[in-house]
Amino acid sequence: MATKRETIVAKAQAYVGIKEGSAAHKAIIDKYNNHKPLARGYAVKYTDAWCATFISYLAIVCNATDIIPTECGCEEMIQLFKARGIWKENDNYKPTAADIIFYDWDDSGKGDNTGWTEHVGIVEKVEGNKITVIEGNKNNAVSRREIVVGGKYIRGYGVPQYTKNYNVVSALKVGDKVIVKDGAKTYTNQSLAPFVYGREHKVLEIKGDRVVITYRGVVVCAIRKTDLKKV
Repeated sequence: MATKRETIVAKAQAYVGIKEGSAAHKAIIDKYNNHKPLARGYAVKYTDAWCATFISYLAIVCNATDIIPTECGCEEMIQLFKARGIWKENDNYKPTAADIIFYDWDDSGKGDNTGWTEHVGIVEKVEGNKITVIEGNKNNAVSRREIVVGGKYIRGYGVPQYTKNYNVVSALKVGDKVIVKDGAKTYTNQSLAPFVYGREHKVLEIKGDRVVITYRGVVVCAIRKTDLKKV
């Protein structure tokens, strides 16, 4: 059976060569826009840059949104990876297939790059010091790029925890770290702000099926236990 890493890379490979404006491209945008919660409430247009949308699409169709935050903006996606503690920006980091690579075209190549990112792709494979990447919106298509480990223009990596066991919680206790399931609502059936879904939260209180969660010490909401995944 294929691992989740292999599954998501295979899905990316299947789209290599599709062109912007094609039916396949429009299907990617439509799938992203129909996914709830829609990041920042923004519906991507067919004419928008779509590199981050392509990565999000892969996460959606491969059932990996619990480990890859969905976003249509590169910089915003980085912030979500940072919030989960799975962001790498060390030039010495050697990626693994299915890591998410971000670029800054203004990188000088001197030292770790901390500038604004403009583009993103998914690592297909690493052979020696050479990284092969699959990217949406590269020359208005899904295309490959080759770059060396620690090379110029690499902003950093989102490193999804593909082998981490996110369990539906049962024996949950105060202090546990949890992630809110996509589409979940509050205990009183109110909609949640989009940012809630992309972060690890901490359990503050448990009363039966009702769980109060916090983020950085601030109460977020009360939510049903079955709408949480334990980290």
